[in-house]
Amino acid sequence: MWAEALPASVGGMAITAPIEARPAPCPTGAGIDPRASATAWILGHGLGRLSCEERRLVAVAVRRRRLDGTPSLVVDEGCQVRIRGSLLEGAARSAGLAWLPLTAADLAPYEGGLFRAEPLQSLSLLLRPPTIWAEEEAAAVERRFPRARRFRPERFDVIERYALRLVGPSQRDAVKRGARRIAEQLPLPDVPAASAVVAAACEAVTRDDACCAAAAARQLARFASSDLAARVAARRRPDSPDLRLLLP
Repeated sequence: MWAEALPASVGGMAITAPIEARPAPCPTGAGIDPRASATAWILGHGLGRLSCEERRLVAVAVRRRRLDGTPSLVVDEGCQVRIRGSLLEGAARSAGLAWLPLTAADLAPYEGGLFRAEPLQSLSLLLRPPTIWAEEEAAAVERRFPRARRFRPERFDVIERYALRLVGPSQRDAVKRGARRIAEQLPLPDVPAASAVVAAACEAVTRDDACCAAAAARQLARFASSDLAARVAARRRPDSPDLRLLLP
């Protein structure tokens, strides 16, 4: 889907990202199991395209992030915020997702070469799905495409393709706002190569509506892979009016 949506390059940097190429498990030394979660699968896709030396550099960057003592505050596929071991709820969660800035740790894997040839993939893990899609929309998708016990790439693909049909002006505008906010923070200290990769992705989605729609669709697939979506879907009755309106 992404390959069909993207132009060949932005600012001289190729940005094509053929989603049909499935990631093979690769011994990265970073403890990444591509079938553990949507995030791990997206990372596995990129790692499977790198040389052994490039994978080693990415693994070093990931380990450095784990050892620096700075835990990520944005968790659960970019859908929740955890502070001092507790998840924020409601308006506090929404404010945190909209406000929390990027860190060098967020970009560290890209500094090692991850997604250098596919910059738009880097934006997949930096946008925050609830800033683009409503909880009710994610819950509706969760009910339409029930998850298994473990993450299934096939389900993610189906949801992503389905989501492309749902993308409208409000979602495209939200993606562009998110990309502009990320771009305004670049370059970050100590990660110049990663900053360039992410900047190319931000430029792509702000200039090209097809890229923007593809990015929005991926964020709904991430949202529908989150614990938050499962929790919202479980507490809402399937005949709730808002959900019936969302299910075609």
